Formats: sequence, structure tokens, C-alpha cells
Amino acid sequence: RVAAALAAVRAYFTPPNEDLRAVRMTWWGGFCGLPLLWLLNWINFRKTAQEADALTELKILVRLSLFLFGLALAIFGTWLAYFQTVTETLVCPCDGPFGSDFSCHCALGDFRCTAPP
Repeated sequence: RVAAALAAVRAYFTPPNEDLRAVRMTWWGGFCGLPLLWLLNWINFRKTAQEADALTELKILVRLSLFLFGLALAIFGTWLAYFQTVTETLVCPCDGPFGSDFSCHCALGDFRCTAPP
């Protein structure tokens, strides 16, 4: 079973066209936490995908690469905007203010926020 699975993976990454192989590799690379590869995929292969004799899979992967890069960029921008506004309202577990570096005094062993025993 393992040999058959490895043969299927090998067959997938050895297509008849070298461009399709590169598009597939950068497509899957984008899912490994590198969405910039999707942008590079679109930049490098957008003209190849517009040719009349281009493979259908190549066209689909190039279009989806641009879409997923835009989606990843939107998610990152939303996350960034959200946490830029939320950090002003975060409080320390001891209800004391955060330090200038947004560190909680309790976590650092500084117990000035707590009442004496």
C-alpha cells in the first residue's frame, strides 16, 4: 500500500508538462504557511495560463492561487487590525495595567497588583 501511495505521489509530481509540475509544487507550498508562493505562482504563470493550448488544470490552479493569496491577505489584515485595537483593552489577570511592553506583572513574579496576605 505504501509503495502504491508513493507511486501515486510520484506520478502526480511528474506530469507531462514542466510548467504544470512547477504550478502544482508552488500550489501545495502555499498551504504550508507560505501564501506568498500563491502570488509568485500567479505572477509566473498567468501568461502561460492564458494561452489557447494551456492545460485546464494549470489554468485552474493559477486562478485559484490569486484568489487564495487575496484571501490570505484579507485574513492577515483583519487579524492585524483586530489585535491593534484589542491590545488597548487587554488587562492583566490581576486586574492591574499591563507594563509598557504589554507584559503582565503577575506573570513576571511582580506581585504589586495583589493584596498582601
